[in-house]
Amino acid sequence: MKRRALVTAFLLLVCLASHANAQAARSLALSFEGCRDEDAAEIRRLVAIDFGALVATSRATYALSIRCRDTTWDLGIPAVALARSLDFVSTPESARARLTAIVVGELVAEASTERQVKPTKPSAPAVVQQAPPEQDRLSRPERPKRFRLGVTGGGRTLLGGVPRLLGGAARFDDLLIPWSVDALFEQGAVTTSEGVVSVRTLSGGLALSWQQALGAGSVRAGAGVRAGAVWMQGTPSDRSEVHGQALLRGWAGPMLTSLLALPLKRPLVFTLVVEGGYTLLPVYGLVDGRREAALRGFWLGAQIGAGLQL
Repeated sequence: MKRRALVTAFLLLVCLASHANAQAARSLALSFEGCRDEDAAEIRRLVAIDFGALVATSRATYALSIRCRDTTWDLGIPAVALARSLDFVSTPESARARLTAIVVGELVAEASTERQVKPTKPSAPAVVQQAPPEQDRLSRPERPKRFRLGVTGGGRTLLGGVPRLLGGAARFDDLLIPWSVDALFEQGAVTTSEGVVSVRTLSGGLALSWQQALGAGSVRAGAGVRAGAVWMQGTPSDRSEVHGQALLRGWAGPMLTSLLALPLKRPLVFTLVVEGGYTLLPVYGLVDGRREAALRGFWLGAQIGAGLQL
């Protein structure tokens, strides 16, 4: 009886060792380059379901790399010279990870066939080595972008004041805590009864916003304040007897703002900014004692441009 028990225990240990070796033979190391964190996590989850275990170390049987370039994803197992390219131009984003996991299974099956067909040479004793820095970099998820720097150009209309101002702005957006700041330069002109008054403004805007993802882009809406200085210069007409003078004053007012950001080629994004507000501190330019030039009332403006995410 003792001998039979020992034989049974020995056979059980052999079966367990064979099962462990089979699992190790199916182990797979995945590395990602240029892929979104959510895509990489979903692919790992689906592949783990298909293979039963996912080993991301240098001792894995197969090392498979996935490189994401816009709508084209490249897959490859360098050890057996297998590669596949996937075109997702017309594929919904929700299905990309599932299709990629299926192709991973196909590549691993082909790699297993290659190993069985080709005779293997006796190998030297295995030596555990530290993964090279490049492989470590590809295995780590891409750091999320925190800031965006951009430039925009457009115009603003004041209801009750200067009819139109045109200009451009430099803008800074915080993508983690949605606040924004910009520096805006604009200029315009007003035709009066005695000549033309040119208007130039330099202002800064500060806003806190609510932010929401919109597909691959984002949209934000918020409120803030805009304040700055305005310079007015009068140029009399040939028939006028008045003298032109210059005026420099400060102005300010609350505002509501919204921004739409859509990805272009990484790390560039397209931006659309819409802004409205009211001048609590208006500026008036007198023409022969009359308020014919003014920076006052409600304003509404829009600007388009591009940003660089850092």
